[in-house]
Amino acid sequence: MTAQPVVRSASADIQTSTINTIVLGFAADPMTRWVWPDSSEYLRIMPQFVMAFGGRAFEHGTAYITDVGMTGPYDSVIGVKKEQIMARFLNNMPVRFEAATGDVRLSGVVVDCDEATGHARKIQRVMVT
Repeated sequence: MTAQPVVRSASADIQTSTINTIVLGFAADPMTRWVWPDSSEYLRIMPQFVMAFGGRAFEHGTAYITDVGMTGPYDSVIGVKKEQIMARFLNNMPVRFEAATGDVRLSGVVVDCDEATGHARKIQRVMVT
């Protein structure tokens, strides 16, 4: 059994460090670096991008997660064998996709909300194997 990650709410007082963590987390992401291949440009623009799409979460007690509905083989790309997806992407040639198999998981979150304000107090990742 793997250790569950600790998820804490990012309040306004740690906004800068939270944004810096997100920027660092995407620094090696191939798609992000394709959009901003120059490191200086990435470091200048990405924090603004994070603020544009997530900045209001700090002031409103919002909980957020991406890919909350991921269900299927964990080592796949949207349920398809990842090697086939990569071949299609790299060669720009049609590839017959086959469903990936093995290590099926159901992912989601549980959000604890303050009943009076509606603000998220806690968000916890759930993964069923």
